[in-house]
Formats: sequence, structure tokens, C-alpha cells
Amino acid sequence: PDTPTALPHALHHAHTHHEPQLAIRQGHLHTPRLTRHPTGNTTGNTTWNPHGTVLITGGTGTLAAHTARHLVTQHGVRHLLLASRTGPNAPGADQLRKELQELGAHVTITACDVADPEATEALLHNLPPQHPLTAVIHTAGVVEDATFTSLSVPELEAVLRPKADAAWNLHHATRHLDLDAFVLYSSLAATVGSPGQANYAAANAYLDALAHHRHHQGLPATSLAWGPWADTDGMAGLLSETDVARIARTGFPPMTAEYGLGLLDAALTASDHPLLIGTALDTAALRSRADGGDLPPILADLAPRTARRAQGTGAPAQATPAASSLKDQLAGLGAAERQERLLDLVRRTTSSILAYPDVSDVPARSGFLDMGLDSLSTIELRNVLGRLTGLQLPATLIFDHPTPAALARHLDGLLAYGTGPERQDDILGELRRLDSSLFSVPAGNSRLRAEVKEQLQSMLRKFDDGPDDNSGQLADALTSASAEEVLQFIDREFSDNLRDSGEAGSHG
Repeated sequence: PDTPTALPHALHHAHTHHEPQLAIRQGHLHTPRLTRHPTGNTTGNTTWNPHGTVLITGGTGTLAAHTARHLVTQHGVRHLLLASRTGPNAPGADQLRKELQELGAHVTITACDVADPEATEALLHNLPPQHPLTAVIHTAGVVEDATFTSLSVPELEAVLRPKADAAWNLHHATRHLDLDAFVLYSSLAATVGSPGQANYAAANAYLDALAHHRHHQGLPATSLAWGPWADTDGMAGLLSETDVARIARTGFPPMTAEYGLGLLDAALTASDHPLLIGTALDTAALRSRADGGDLPPILADLAPRTARRAQGTGAPAQATPAASSLKDQLAGLGAAERQERLLDLVRRTTSSILAYPDVSDVPARSGFLDMGLDSLSTIELRNVLGRLTGLQLPATLIFDHPTPAALARHLDGLLAYGTGPERQDDILGELRRLDSSLFSVPAGNSRLRAEVKEQLQSMLRKFDDGPDDNSGQLADALTSASAEEVLQFIDREFSDNLRDSGEAGSHG
């Protein structure tokens, strides 16, 4: 733990770091980075007892089936207990049993809700003494994707229960046993995040923490944070073409069963590491994200940033020039050219996110939702455009401006284009129109003339003083605040105004 004298010093330096995550340990700052782990010999530090029983939860799912076949054919496992909530009634259960039996294994497929501690105890109690439990592989899991702000309690519980509750029950029920392996199938989502999977990330983060907990207790534990597999049962079947394209852009392409099982063997030889990530890597996609400023810092060592590519090379929208460069390009353009350039940016970015072959597939006046954007891809579009323009854009951006043409006009209105000739003409034109309208104020209306004069003098003072930094900070704060924080701010301002009004009344 940090000493009281070292902590303030470390916190001061932490404030100067541009990192989203930092750990302070004994007064020193640590930044998280993923690095490649050498696989070495993957054939064998883990000895699988041929007389023991290996329990695989989620036992009738695709990942469990791949794992069971691999243990039988490559590691000589002969006794398998496959447990799932539906057990032998699951689709394909009989076929899986017959296949494994033909490979020489004795297989029991049983229905058990491992998230129920009593059911878990009963499951293990019924094992024959001549074939005791010697290994656990927890593959069970459920996905209930939703954006964070729309997550419900049932959606959270549906994901946590089969992952986290079941993992704890397995740990508690086996902590006194001499196991060869205790493997938890976790997810990369817990380490780097995954849009729309806050509940899934939390459940798998619990598995990662449990592996560390067991490791510190001297118990076998490996949490394998998997990247996407090419053929996971219900999860892959729920992915749309947009989802598949989004996953490909992350730099973690789906891996084959053969590749994944090779990573399983490698992970089980690394007993000093209770948490490992098993995934395929597309370094070109990672580097593209790095060039576009979209790569989380934790991945920086896997794909160092390259020199920025020139505009017009056919690079995806994520690799276009940064916000300041974009503003410079737009500064000298007329209004029509600016909007045309921004419209092209919006259409190309949308085309990239939807994995459309050509930008012409994104009509300027068609609705984003009609083109196939969903709640996750609208957020991705907002994030990319925000990064490219340097603007803080709301989560409702696509819903407020539902076509590329409307969105381009909105961005045009938000961006500051410097002091180009047309910008100057716009400002001076507005002043001339204001000058003309002032003559419509009746000479005899002294009250209105006084108010107009006061307003003009106030505007001139603000112009002389420059932008109000405080108001800009307040606007930025409100833009990034949660709904609850905004309501608290309004309530506080209302209370202050009410109190000031009461004090003024009492003095009167």
C-alpha cells in the first residue's frame, strides 16, 4: 500500500499524465499496456489425470464442445462431465456425446444451474470416487447487449449470474480439492471494453479478479480473456453485418477453433499468469486505429503509430487529418464548398462503419437508421466525427440530425472557420442587417430604446473582453455531465436564485 507521504506526490504527477487509467503502487505510477507473451512449448506443462473427471460448464455450447474434443484427442482426458442448464435436452447434445464416446471418452451430460450453489455442491458430490474431479473449465455465458444508459437490472443479472455467480460457486465448492486446472473463459471486453457490452465486461472482469484471488491463495487459476471466435453458438448468430464489420475494425478478427485451442494450451503452460488474453490480432487494423487517434492506450505497444498518411490515398475515414487540420482546410472555403466537404466526410465515415463498398451507398438525404445504423454504430459514428472535428458531440447527434445532409449542415454551424473572407462578410452582413433594424424602434418608445442600448453596450463589452472562459467551461461541463449531474446543477442554481431572491426581499 502507498504511504501517506508518497501518495500526494504520486497524485500530483498522475494529474499531469494523459492516461485514462493509472495505478499508484508504493508511490510509483504504472500505466497498463498489453504485450505479447511468448508461447514457447505448448504441449505440455499441464498434466491431465486420465482417471480424473474434467467438469466443463456451458457444456453443450460450441466453445465447450471444441474444448472437450481437444482434451480428449490431444491430452488423453477420458472422463468428462458436461453441465449446462438444459443438459441432455440441449440441441446437439446426443450427437456430441456419441462423438466424444467414439473418441474414447466416458461422457456425462447433465442439467445443472451452476449459479445455484446447492445445485453445484450436489453435482460434484455425485461424482464416483474412482474418478474424482481434477479440473474445471467454466465456459458458460450469456450476452444481453445494450448501451450502458439503457441497461436494465434484468439484463445485468442475466449476464452476471451464469458468469460471476457460477464462477464463485465453482471456486467455493472446489477450493479444498487438488485440481490440475481451474480455467475461466473470460472475454477481451473486460480489458479493453466493447460497445454495448457493459454488463458482459463486468461479468468477465469478475472472472479475471477471481483468477487473481485464487492465484494469491496458491490455487490453480487461469482466466483466459478470449477475443472473438469464428463460430461461437448464440453469440455469433446474433451478429449483423454491421457488427461483423465493427469487430473487424477493432483489430481483433474472429479466430478459428484450431487457433483458439492452441492458445488454450499455451495459456495453461504459463502458470505464473492467472490472467491472459487469447486473441488473433490484425496489426494493420490496430495501426489504422492508432493513426486515427482511436486506439486505446492499453493497446499502444501492440501497434505503434505510423506517420500520418496523406489525404486522398483511399484511407478510411478514421485516418483522415486531425481536427485542427480539418478546420484549416475548411477555413478558406465558401459556405457551399464547406458543406460539400463535410457531407463527403459524413458519408465516407458512415460508409466505413457500415462496411459499404462505396460511398455512393450512403445517399445524402436518406436516414441513417434506414441505412442500417443501430444504437452502437450511431455512437461509433458520433465518436469518429467528434474526433475528426474536435467537437464534443451529444449521444443523440444522429437522432437530432437524421440524414448525412442534415448532419453536415449541423457540423458546419458548429465549427469555427477562422477569419476567412466569407466569414468576415457573414459577420459584417449580420451587423448591417442589425443596423437597419434599429431604425424600426420608435423614437417615442424610451423604454425599448433603453433596453436595446443596454443590450448593444453589453455585447460590445463582451466583444472587447473576448470569449467568456467560465461560460465555455460551464458549457463543456454540462456537455459531458450525466443526466443526474445536470439535474443536481439545475436544482443547486434554482436554490441559490431562490435564496438570493428571498434575501433581496427581506432587505426590501
